[in-house]
Amino acid sequence: MGKHRLITIGQVFGRWTVIASAPAGQHGRSRWWCRCQCGAVIDVAGASLNYGISRACRKCANRTHDASLTPEYRIWVGMRTRCYDKKHKKYKHYGGRGIGVATCWRDDFATWFAHVGPRPSPQHTLERIDNDKDYEPGNVRWATRREQARNTSQNRWITFRGETRILMDWAVQFGLTFGCLCNRLNHGWPIEQALTEPVFKGPHANVKRTLS
Repeated sequence: MGKHRLITIGQVFGRWTVIASAPAGQHGRSRWWCRCQCGAVIDVAGASLNYGISRACRKCANRTHDASLTPEYRIWVGMRTRCYDKKHKKYKHYGGRGIGVATCWRDDFATWFAHVGPRPSPQHTLERIDNDKDYEPGNVRWATRREQARNTSQNRWITFRGETRILMDWAVQFGLTFGCLCNRLNHGWPIEQALTEPVFKGPHANVKRTLS
């Protein structure tokens, strides 16, 4: 299930059984009529079947506790899709630069889940500790968006008043959002002004102001 495969009538994906081809969707992408185990018949995108995104009709998904319907399963699917689906919008940051998934995890959700454990909260996502290595044992953990921002390969280090920190830490210290501080620096603000000037509301706030 780690690679895209040809879909055929009679094939089973979770609670779905493929019964016939359906009219193509947007951009000519394949769709298939599928029958859920409860009897419901719905047309489903071929990519959603191949990558495990759709495993049952909505009614069944809401009332069952199948592992394939959990947030962790969706995250596992997303991990593989980013690494192996060249059409995925984030592929260039993952598979496109050589990031893959360990063989023992690629087609085995249970083994992956046994290693990472349940997601601690809805705010946690899967993070690679070393951004230049694969999704592999010892290199993944659950982390919040803020924790991930500290570990991103795009982190910027700023020196101010003799102290060097990443942008996220400076934003927190001066009561700014990470996005606001990035926006100021990207528009040419001097470091001192970007960090110390209060946030002003309005359509041109934090963009065109410069020191006089």
